[in-house]
Amino acid sequence: MSCPRLRCPGLAIRVAPSGLKTWDFVCRVRGTSTVKRKALGAFPAVSLDEARRRGGAIGDAAQRGKDLIGEEAKAKEEAAARMMVSELIDEYLSGARRGFAPSVRWVKRALAPISNRPIDELRRRDIGRLLNATSDRGVEREAEDANLSALCFDGRSDRTF
Repeated sequence: MSCPRLRCPGLAIRVAPSGLKTWDFVCRVRGTSTVKRKALGAFPAVSLDEARRRGGAIGDAAQRGKDLIGEEAKAKEEAAARMMVSELIDEYLSGARRGFAPSVRWVKRALAPISNRPIDELRRRDIGRLLNATSDRGVEREAEDANLSALCFDGRSDRTF
């Protein structure tokens, strides 16, 4: 069931059979025939004022011909498609030959400062800083091992470091 709100055209509260209430916003972007729908959040976590504000921003942009809902979906899709360093580490460690692969715990600990970064944003200087920080802690051997691990990145992305 959906109950539209007249003070903010396109804003409605949907009530599921379970009783869950969510704010929805529906609009048509100027110049297109496609109807866009966006869930704004659950009630009461998202207040009526907040739902009006969010819906109003989307509606105003749609009247100007800008598709904020589509742009947000595209940005989420692109972000999901980007491989993170932590995913590359896991992929490398799962394919490494037994006995050759460095300790899983060591690799994850040594590369933790960069593990949440997308690979396409990682640069040679980032690896250098990581090695310098490791060396500064007085663990030259660990820095040398990290240098070997960093070489693994060379063939795993479109960019060579």
